[in-house]
Amino acid sequence: MNNRETKAQKIIQKENQIKQIDNHTFQVKSQSLDKWYDVVSTESGFICSCPDSKFRKTTCKHSISVEISQGIRKQIEQAKQKQVIINPVEINGCKFCESDNIIKKGLRKNKNYSIQTFQCKGMQIHHNFIRSHMGIDGDTPSKRAGITVNGLNKWITIIQNAQVSKVDKRKLQDQDSVT
Repeated sequence: MNNRETKAQKIIQKENQIKQIDNHTFQVKSQSLDKWYDVVSTESGFICSCPDSKFRKTTCKHSISVEISQGIRKQIEQAKQKQVIINPVEINGCKFCESDNIIKKGLRKNKNYSIQTFQCKGMQIHHNFIRSHMGIDGDTPSKRAGITVNGLNKWITIIQNAQVSKVDKRKLQDQDSVT
């Protein structure tokens, strides 16, 4: 890399040093004076209004910086045009308990995209009734809602209560059908 290319690299590393006026005209800030040089793209290359380009008839650091900047812009445009194909994710079961009783939980947002998250019903019950949460002072969401699950093994208590409530519903349905 020659001296002009090194100086051109320094120009493009600083912010707001190159302004694009139209498709063929650019302005590049002088590195030593408080002025802007015009750089015009022609069929034979770039022509700059700086003394180096005018009197030495050579490619100056301003022209090289515009050329590098245009190359970077083209790379960005090509990257934008590339189509990214994301294959659908197959969810066969809960990654913790392998249950196939899966529900959509929400979206996990990333800087560039969002990902659908899933949860099985068992983990939802675990989250709401069994697991304590630091954000609510070690309580469970159900306890904060006034629903307590008593017993040494809360899972067994929840299962037993679910079975009892099914039996109670059947009894009510039987009573309604008799009357």
